Amino acid sequence: MKKLTTLILLLLSPLVMAQEKQVWACQMEAGSQLSWRDGGWNLRGVSPRTILFTINTDNTAKAKESGVDSELYLKCVKSSWLSCLGDSDSTHYLFDSETGKLGVSYLLGAVSTSENNRDSIASVSFNCTKF
Repeated sequence: MKKLTTLILLLLSPLVMAQEKQVWACQMEAGSQLSWRDGGWNLRGVSPRTILFTINTDNTAKAKESGVDSELYLKCVKSSWLSCLGDSDSTHYLFDSETGKLGVSYLLGAVSTSENNRDSIASVSFNCTKF
C-alpha cells in the first residue's frame, strides 16, 4: 500500500506543479475615466500605475496596485480569457495570458445614485510580463 501511495504521488506531482499560481507584472498602457462633477460626467486621464496580478489555481486572483496598501481579491472564470470580478462585482479584470494583455474597468459610479460622492468610471489597458 505504501508503494502504491508513493507511486501515485510521484505520478501526480508534475500535474500539481503545472498548476502553480502565476504572477504577472503589469504596466499601464492607456486609460481614461469619467468623473462626476457638478451634476455631470467629465472626461479625465488616468494616472500611470502598475499592477502585480497573481492568478491562483482555485479560480481566484489578487491584484496589488502601485500606491495602494491593500490587495484586491477577485473571483475568476476561465473561457477564452480569464474574467475576474472584485467583491462588489463593479471592478472587472479581463486577462489574456497568451498576449499578456490586461483590461481593467471600474463601473460602480455608473449605477451609483449619490450626487455628492459618486465614484469615477474608468477603463485601463495594461501590458503584462510573467515572472
